[in-house]
Amino acid sequence: MKQTPQNQSLERIAMEMTCSLDIKEVLRTITQGLVEEFDAAFARIWLLGPGDLCGECYKADSCANQEHCLHLRSSAGIYTRTNGEYRRVPIGAFKIGIIAQNRESMISNDVQADKRLPNKPWLRENELQSVAGYPLVFRDELLGVIAMFSRRVMTPEEFDRMAVFANQAAVAIKNAQLFETVTESEAERKAIIESTPNPLMITRKSDGHILYANAHFGAVFGLSSEKLLGRKAPDLYYDPADRQRLLSKISKSGIVRDQEIRVKKIDRSPLWVNMSVEPLLFRKEQALITILSDINERKMAESALRELQRKSDLILKSAGEGIYGLDLEGNTTFVNPSAAAILGWQPEDLLGKPQHDLIHHTKPDGSPYGRKSCPIYAAFKDGEVHTVTDELFWRKDGTSLPVEYTSTPIRDEADSLVGAVVTFRDITRRKQAEASLRDALREVEQLKDRLQAENVYLREEIKLDHNFDEIISASESFKKVLRNVEQVASTDATVLILGETGTGKELIARALHTTSQRCKRPLVKVNCAALPANLIESELFGHEKGAFTGALTRKQGRFELANGGTIFLDEIGDLPIDLQAKLLRALQEGEFERVGGTQTMNVDVRVIAATNRDLERATQSGEFREDLFYRLNVFPISLPPLRQRPEDIQLLVNHFIQKGNAKLGKKISKVPQKVVTALQAYHFPGNVRELENIVERAMILSPRDTLQIDESFASLRRPADSGSTGGTLAEVESAHILSILEETSWRIEGTKGAALRLGLHANTLRSRMQKLGIRKPS
Repeated sequence: MKQTPQNQSLERIAMEMTCSLDIKEVLRTITQGLVEEFDAAFARIWLLGPGDLCGECYKADSCANQEHCLHLRSSAGIYTRTNGEYRRVPIGAFKIGIIAQNRESMISNDVQADKRLPNKPWLRENELQSVAGYPLVFRDELLGVIAMFSRRVMTPEEFDRMAVFANQAAVAIKNAQLFETVTESEAERKAIIESTPNPLMITRKSDGHILYANAHFGAVFGLSSEKLLGRKAPDLYYDPADRQRLLSKISKSGIVRDQEIRVKKIDRSPLWVNMSVEPLLFRKEQALITILSDINERKMAESALRELQRKSDLILKSAGEGIYGLDLEGNTTFVNPSAAAILGWQPEDLLGKPQHDLIHHTKPDGSPYGRKSCPIYAAFKDGEVHTVTDELFWRKDGTSLPVEYTSTPIRDEADSLVGAVVTFRDITRRKQAEASLRDALREVEQLKDRLQAENVYLREEIKLDHNFDEIISASESFKKVLRNVEQVASTDATVLILGETGTGKELIARALHTTSQRCKRPLVKVNCAALPANLIESELFGHEKGAFTGALTRKQGRFELANGGTIFLDEIGDLPIDLQAKLLRALQEGEFERVGGTQTMNVDVRVIAATNRDLERATQSGEFREDLFYRLNVFPISLPPLRQRPEDIQLLVNHFIQKGNAKLGKKISKVPQKVVTALQAYHFPGNVRELENIVERAMILSPRDTLQIDESFASLRRPADSGSTGGTLAEVESAHILSILEETSWRIEGTKGAALRLGLHANTLRSRMQKLGIRKPS
């Protein structure tokens, strides 16, 4: 046929409408294209639909069957509205309804003389000369009617081409309608395509390049699907001209079904296959989808195709799930590939076998599952649909999988029950997700408990009255300490702070933490000397409920609280020897068990330890584990005592006065030089803490704005005055404590007690006395 401009226009319109799967866009392209290319007054498309507007329909009097009618869906030209007089047309009424009823076209080049068109004034008014109306039929299914009135005379060839165009329009409309019904996501559709048991290929329509091929398709030719990509489809045909014949058939009818053709295997031998080809839009390109099947399995393929057409919606929704059928005896009548794959069987191994005995014989709790109580069997006994969301199916290898399934009864034409179809899915991932959610909730609860414990700890810490708000020093020896702090703070190295009581070990520990990368997590403090020996393990590592008398609830230890942060082990030298091994494991491995517990806890903690004892001497005497000492002594920092930095005394006094004025409501602003000289001459066994206590006591007793030292300070003696000739640190400490106890008549607590004089907490002093063997004379 000679290609006229109108024929070329129809082909262009056909190409445009096949490029879209949106029903509105397809209909608009058809009607608007006809108006623009054929000088049509208007073009319209009616699609078959239910009788939905019978009470207000303009054509209700002419309607003999209100179940179905023609719905006006698209209109272009002088009439664009779709809700006017002809919005519904009864089947068999008027020229449009007659076209639908008879499924025959109506064409005319002389509308004035055509008796089928009674409204002559309207035809003359719009200068109409020709009309063309065609039924839209897809595989014997009436979709609707397309009609066009033109202002020019059309040739017989154009009417014939319009008839072909109407067939193409029907295919495009049906494709769009089918696409409109698909609600699955793109990922689900891809899973359906990839899970199909048939060899499948998608090629670019223009040049035949292969864009996609599944593994089954590659197996037909003896190639992997990856090696097929980029090849040309004509190379796969035994006779390359076969593809051109297929394209010609597609251009006429839209699709090709069940075409027997030869393809070429990798060894160049021919293979007869049954081929189906359809156009589609793939990755925004015009493409063809080709499905193959072995001719020897034609009967099975045809049966599957009919079932696919009859239950297209069900298959589209369930193709990725397992599907099998049962007769009234419970024997398997059919199995889809997904069901066989999920259960680990071959389909032929299941056919004709009692399904219940093979895959559904046991409940989730392990008890036997009888047929009489099985919901699957109940479906073809009571005729009801049964859905179960949590049961087990058993695989061929003896393992089980959690499933949810629906058993739907099947009835024959006489409405008698003949069996059931079962659709099921593996819910292992859902179960795992639920388990993960439960684990996450438990973790949230644990974090909640930890946060509450941290809050309790921090509230307790806030209540403490720290000796310093900031580090105050002008001495070179202390500046060296601060430089060491700056060097090691940014690392996770363990730090051992050495120094006499009251030299500011805790203050240095806080400085290390606040300038480290762990500063956003807590600094948790443990005073190893202040805690009773029978409770210190519980404080460090926590305990389980019932671990010992009084353990009424589970408690998190200080190591758990410090996870991600820093733990400060003050007075580490006083830690009982039996706990030192457990502490060493926690430091080396980062793991421990709560008291009374069996679960190993893992933590990430930076350790800072402090002591006023000589740990090297303690390791030699067996009081301190040597391996723990080396584990702690990674980066030692020694704090100089206050007597070695007298230049800091005046700075500290001024700081304590400022602090004490706010605390005591005083206004002291003057410090006589004799007071500073006297303080600098004192040896300060209690170091900075003792200096703060002396200044506070002096402020209380000073009546005006000048600081005065009370008479008790004059009685304080230097070590040389006591006749001491030196000795170990423990001996010097013991002698000094004994001297202060004798001066205070062995009173420990209170404003006149030895603890205040020594700058120690009363419990700490008692612990020191016990360790040094100091007892009150009887």
